[in-house]
Amino acid sequence: MSDIYLRGEAFSMFKLNLEKDDETAQSANLMMKKLLKKTEYINVFYVSREHLFTTHGKLSEYSDDGLPFTYDNGHLNVNGSIKAAQNFKNTALYPMFLESMGLTHTSSIGIK
Repeated sequence: MSDIYLRGEAFSMFKLNLEKDDETAQSANLMMKKLLKKTEYINVFYVSREHLFTTHGKLSEYSDDGLPFTYDNGHLNVNGSIKAAQNFKNTALYPMFLESMGLTHTSSIGIK
């Protein structure tokens, strides 16, 4: 929506404290995992919130520098995007991702 009024109206329909791991989200995530296991797409990965939004080993709304990952409790901000990418690089999934892209650990994809 390009109209700021309409965006405000749409956003107001949602509670401000979103439950990101509520029953609906967990069910949708489980369905995605099962679907991906049945496909033959070896370059498609399920990346959970735990792979991206973890601080000091725990799922968090805030990065290790104390800043929120999101701008409005839903859209990543610049800092959150960088921190999520750094977190992803530290997962066991990251080497598999690089391999599927034809890259190696020594290849640079712009994330420090």
